[in-house]
Amino acid sequence: MRTPLNTIIFFLQRILQMISQRPFDTDCLPRITTYSELMMSQLKLMETFIEDLLDLRLMRDGIMTLNSEMFDPKETLDMIQNIFIPQAKGKSIKIEVFAV
Repeated sequence: MRTPLNTIIFFLQRILQMISQRPFDTDCLPRITTYSELMMSQLKLMETFIEDLLDLRLMRDGIMTLNSEMFDPKETLDMIQNIFIPQAKGKSIKIEVFAV
C-alpha cells in the first residue's frame, strides 16, 4: 500500500506547487487533470489492496475459497508501469516493460 500512497503524495505535491503560483497559470490545468486522474487510479488500487487484505483474513479464517480467473497480462503490466513511472521520472530513472 505504500507505493500507491507515495504516488498520490507525489502528485498532490505537484498540484499544490502549480496552484500556489501567483498569478495562477491556467496552462497547468491539463497537467492537474492528468495528475488527478492518476491519483484516482492509485486510490482505486489502494482500495483493491485493502479488499484483498480483508479477503486474506477471510481465507485464513476458513470463510472464503479461491477461484481461478482469467486476466489480461498486458493490462496488468500497464497498471504496474503506471504506478512506478511517475516516481521513477522524479528520480531520473527510466523504466521499460517488455512483454513476451
